[in-house]
Amino acid sequence: MKYILYCRKSQESEDRQVQSLDAQERELREYAARNNLEISEVHHESRSAKTIGRPVFAEVMNRIQSGKADGLLVWKLDRLARNLVDGGLVIDLLQQSVIKSIQTPSKEYLPSEPVYLMLFELGVANQFSRDLSENVKRGNREKLNQGGYPCYAPFGYLNNKADKTLILDPVRSKYVQIMFDLYSTGRYSFKELAAELYQRGLRTTAGKKVHPGTVRHILQNPIYHGIIRYGGNYYKSACPTMTTKDKFETCQEVMTGGAKPRKQKHLFPLTGLFTCGVCGCAVTAEVQKGYTYYHCTNGKGICDQKKLFLRQEKLEEQFVQIFDDIKFDEELIELMYQAAKEKVEHEDTFNTEVLANLETEITAIKEKEGRLLDAFLASNIDQTIYDEKQKEIKLAKLSLEQNLQQMKQNHQDPYVTLERTKNLFLFSNRAKSRYVKASPKRKREIAYEVLSNGSLKDRKVLETKVKSPYDLLANTPSDASFSMMCGIGESNS
Repeated sequence: MKYILYCRKSQESEDRQVQSLDAQERELREYAARNNLEISEVHHESRSAKTIGRPVFAEVMNRIQSGKADGLLVWKLDRLARNLVDGGLVIDLLQQSVIKSIQTPSKEYLPSEPVYLMLFELGVANQFSRDLSENVKRGNREKLNQGGYPCYAPFGYLNNKADKTLILDPVRSKYVQIMFDLYSTGRYSFKELAAELYQRGLRTTAGKKVHPGTVRHILQNPIYHGIIRYGGNYYKSACPTMTTKDKFETCQEVMTGGAKPRKQKHLFPLTGLFTCGVCGCAVTAEVQKGYTYYHCTNGKGICDQKKLFLRQEKLEEQFVQIFDDIKFDEELIELMYQAAKEKVEHEDTFNTEVLANLETEITAIKEKEGRLLDAFLASNIDQTIYDEKQKEIKLAKLSLEQNLQQMKQNHQDPYVTLERTKNLFLFSNRAKSRYVKASPKRKREIAYEVLSNGSLKDRKVLETKVKSPYDLLANTPSDASFSMMCGIGESNS
């Protein structure tokens, strides 16, 4: 009698997988040698037996049915099947004597034996798989409800084996932050962003660029701003975040067409910031004989300003004057900062009314969630409507809880706003010198940080409008009182 030796292990991704299969084969070969069993073939499979569709198992059954072998040699009966369909096939072939013997180190199964014994063993194996699956799902749900992540760590995170949590990957997490920062500007495609990250040092394990599809997947994953999406539901994450909710949503808008990136051969620092002072069309730039020139696009076909080319150097000479309007004495900035610090130390800056409203809304939405569950249990609504409404409520509750947590964090560290305000003044002071010395890319970032829009006519800058809060600085007299300066700092906070 010829036997097929069949070894199976469920989890094919683990290193111990191969060791387990080799161990099964070694033990079974030793058993066959002791009992004079002829092994004609050996098959290994790294698939779960709780669902149908195992290719190696199907091949073994075909070999048996075609008469290539008479029996099966396995470690345990449940190695053959943990579902009733495959188990039924094995029992049927054994009863018909197509399989003449199933050997395990502990028992031999023959066509003459009562079928209910095998049915019982396979039923136990099937139920064990079902119970194990349900236990895993229940454990995952509990972990998710506690803010844990039940899967392998996403890009930028590492699995902390000590407490089964996610921690930041000290190398890759910074690239995730860069992804969101750059993509939110609307100036990068996925391919361009992958190339930019490669230039900044990001590599795959094979030393290549990250695939653009991977970049897209990362930018669509809400875990990076504190929400876990799992099994069609959403959970509040206790994992450290790498971006903000606002920036994540901005990236989604860019992705869906709200700010589609356009590929550029040259990077012009001031395009998109100026319009023509005559026709209102956009001002564009082009390179001629190694120099960059700006001019009206004449999109309406009625403007003569298109012919009036302005060298980038001449435009920048006029543009940088805007930084003089937002510059203040640094000693005064330091005095303002110290005074504001003293004020924070003596006043409660916590907005109790807003916090109370948020907590009331959270309580109300929890009550709504309870009423929805009561209606479902009372069979007043069907499963589909319940799932849809429950998901809406959960997302709304998570958003409110995030806002509440953010407000509490700001209250716990009231100096954050002060530092940002001080940095705002310092940035405005140093922006001119930084712009002059910067690369074209950095020049563009500085210009977009400060300027809202401007207009050109006859090769001259007619007017410029700066963004908030720099407009407050621009409109403040250079001899402003100390109290007025503090007011600007407060308005920015």
